[in-house]
Amino acid sequence: MKKIANILTDSKQIWFSGNELYNVTPNKENLMPNLPTLIIGWKKVYEITPNFRILDWKINENTYWSFSRRERGEKYENCCYDFEKLVIDNIINTVKYHFINLLTVDITEKKNFLLRIKSNENKVIYLENDVIYICFNGEDIVYGLSLGDIDYENKDRKSFLSLIFSSPNVKIVKSKDFLPFDFKRAIADVPYLVPWFYS
Repeated sequence: MKKIANILTDSKQIWFSGNELYNVTPNKENLMPNLPTLIIGWKKVYEITPNFRILDWKINENTYWSFSRRERGEKYENCCYDFEKLVIDNIINTVKYHFINLLTVDITEKKNFLLRIKSNENKVIYLENDVIYICFNGEDIVYGLSLGDIDYENKDRKSFLSLIFSSPNVKIVKSKDFLPFDFKRAIADVPYLVPWFYS
């Protein structure tokens, strides 16, 4: 599963405990580059950035800090909530969705896309409300195909699904239960993000 942010802390029990989407570590060396980072604890942030401004939770473009729960509980809870919202909003704004209308798309584009699905490329597939969402590994774009288009063309839906699900290097995500409640609620209107988390 994809990591979406770093949490740098010495605390064992934190807001993000048990959430596989976060890279929680006590060591600066284990931070994953280019991910938003939240440093928890005044002492921890002072070790890393001694010149930070205590009144500003944003250290730089991608790094934030918060007091620990023991230092200031309410401030900690608010910062964790704000950081999680910032990360989710960033994902929603970064990951693009491209719906392929099988009824109107150029035949060459349709064939090329189906060939790509059948290729050895790693891909993640998620089905919700008669829409198949496909994300190819490492891409920030998710493609959507409507099973209603298959029905409209009088094609066999089961054969089409069999073709997609049996393609090489495919991972099928059957539900979004793996996501924490806050994430499920935040992406309720953008179900195409589900396969992206696994790509």
